[in-house]
Amino acid sequence: MSPEQAAGDRQLDARSDVYSLGAVLYEMLAGEPPHTGPTARAVIAKILAEPPTRLTVVRSDVPAAVETALAKALGKAPADRFASAAAFAEALSATAAQVAPPSGRGRSRSRRALTAIVAAALGFAALWAWHPWRAAHRPLVIMMDSTHPDRVYDEETIRASGTNADVISDILADLPIVRQKESGGPGWHRYDEVVSFHPDLIIMHYSTFRGSDADDPRPPLKVFLRYFADLDTRFVIYTRSPEATVRHEVDSMLADVEARHHGLLARITVFGTPDHGGGPHWRDPVTAGELKLAVKRILGLD
Repeated sequence: MSPEQAAGDRQLDARSDVYSLGAVLYEMLAGEPPHTGPTARAVIAKILAEPPTRLTVVRSDVPAAVETALAKALGKAPADRFASAAAFAEALSATAAQVAPPSGRGRSRSRRALTAIVAAALGFAALWAWHPWRAAHRPLVIMMDSTHPDRVYDEETIRASGTNADVISDILADLPIVRQKESGGPGWHRYDEVVSFHPDLIIMHYSTFRGSDADDPRPPLKVFLRYFADLDTRFVIYTRSPEATVRHEVDSMLADVEARHHGLLARITVFGTPDHGGGPHWRDPVTAGELKLAVKRILGLD
């Protein structure tokens, strides 16, 4: 999340993407995000006010040119960043020769590892800059759920150590979409990575980020959805609870976000998983068919 996105600015451009890309690449190199904190509120406060720790402080073998490029990408003001992901990728490409280790036995293992990471980062930046799926693409659908057995809807999937997302992925297998699965949980923090994929639709369990049954699933869900407030991503939030109840909870939870980012709630569909016998579960063919129809309607698929 860029500073302007965290501040609720609706006039976002490619430089906000550059910041998100920089945050992902920083974590690839440093092993931690550019800003951390005990709560989402604390992290957002740092994004708005504090520069990230210099990359060479947390990883001394990173060349100065790589650090400089990342620092520019993570500038607080859009005007301080690269104008586009392509320009950022070009700057990283210029640093690649400085990172490549010399041939022979003198190459250290850490140096080879750094070379591999920077090469992967460069490839990721180039892919981001290209983004062929932004135009005339198969929609990207991300399915998110917790791996906790209590969140899984049927015994067969539990025995296979699977998640609801595995079953839903199979349900949608014949649609003209790109499917991707993401495991959630209370310790999940891959916000910038998922945003960077520019998904068209995210199908997620209401309790994707829930820990114990006593935990309220709403606070972490609200943090996640806020990252997409100014994007076009749509959501299906499914639940075994009464659909009307969860719809009301979602609307109330996001009322303040909706006031600043009008249209977010309209992009969220709450899907109450029906019980056609044997309890609500995704292996029921009627339930599977209803979900598939909902996805086709949301994405405008024939």
